[in-house]
Parts: sequence; structure tokens; C-alpha cells
Amino acid sequence: MDKNTQIIQLCEAFIYRGAATAREHILKVLNYYHKRDFTTMIVYDTGEEKGKSFDENWAKYYDNITKIKYPADFEFEKIEDITDDFNAKLSAIKIAKTIHKSGTVIYHIFININYKTT
Repeated sequence: MDKNTQIIQLCEAFIYRGAATAREHILKVLNYYHKRDFTTMIVYDTGEEKGKSFDENWAKYYDNITKIKYPADFEFEKIEDITDDFNAKLSAIKIAKTIHKSGTVIYHIFININYKTT
């Protein structure tokens, strides 16, 4: 909080290990503060899902977060891939935002931590 007791940012970071881990952390961050404003998920993709590429894991995460049963009045409404808005299309970062019934927006930053430049 800043000096005016305004929330600056709610943030939860975790290593992506599949749908259950994502659901657990997303629902957890929604309990940090009652207003649920300014929320960001930072998701580290280590490639632990064997045989899955970064893009495949991103697609799976992107799909799974739309299926979470969110708390009352915060039900999922839509998702947007906003990676291109940040000129990050050809990078190790993917970005989405989910919009919820209450008007709450959650930003999802999905990072390939095994990224190597060539």
C-alpha cells in the first residue's frame, strides 16, 4: 500500500506445473485483499511438462484459466492475449488478461525461464 493506503499491486508468482497449480495460485491471490484490483500473476514455465514446448504450455495455461470456478461476482467473462501489445511476440514472455464479472482484470505474465538466445 502507498501512504494513502491505496493498493499498488497484488501479485502472485509460481512455477507452472499444470492446471491444478495455476488454479490454486490464482484463487489464492484473490483472497489477499477484498477489492481484488491491480492483480498480476507471474508464471514461470520451466518446461517441466515433459515433451511440451513453451508455446504448448502457454496454450494449455491460457485455456485452463478460462475454466477455473472463480468466486461469486468475480466469474470469468473473457480472456485476451495481449502479448503483441508489449512487442513481446518473439520472446520468452506471453501476456494475457482475464476480465471478470466484477470488472476485475487479472494480468497473466507467462515466462520461459529456460529461454536461450541463439
